[in-house]
Amino acid sequence: MMPPIQYANASDGTRTHVIIPVDEFERDYVRVGTTNAVPVSDPVPESLLSADKLFIKLPHGGPDAKIDVHAFAYALCRRGTKDTVLPVVPVVPIAKKTQKLADFEAKRDDEDKTVGPINGLDAMLRRCCLPEGSPYRDTMQATTAVVDALVETGLFKRTTQTMPGFYRPVQCLSVVEDKIVAFVNEHDEPDNPIDPHLLILP
Repeated sequence: MMPPIQYANASDGTRTHVIIPVDEFERDYVRVGTTNAVPVSDPVPESLLSADKLFIKLPHGGPDAKIDVHAFAYALCRRGTKDTVLPVVPVVPIAKKTQKLADFEAKRDDEDKTVGPINGLDAMLRRCCLPEGSPYRDTMQATTAVVDALVETGLFKRTTQTMPGFYRPVQCLSVVEDKIVAFVNEHDEPDNPIDPHLLILP
């Protein structure tokens, strides 16, 4: 048996709205411009991280472009030394840019080290994960989906903080130190290592 229809009336008694239970509305009525009575939620974007968590697709890097997670983690841990596993690069500004790689800003800090967007994640991915001469080196690589996939590995987390070479706090990718050290120790040396000095310009 159908429940009685209820109405909402204006002050003059004119019916202005029909009141029905939500489940009845979702079952029996179709929203204008749709084909389903129940609103369809946005599809969950597909992860760029491979099932084995060792590679991340770079969707704007050309055919077969990817981050070798093992090589990337290894280079971050080996930066500055060849003898010990120590993440000496605990935080990396994401610094995604639409400009050409050659136009990334570089500054020198008080210790004469290169700082700024040129040593941010976007520039790193362009230098280290795309071949020399690739036209995609001038295309943004540190997209939200790519950063999401890096975080999904469990080796990194998002932070916002002040960084040398930037005027205000910036979005960063921070190393989860115990996890990245364990990961690098477990996998030993990568087959295709990244030059740590190409990763972070001195």
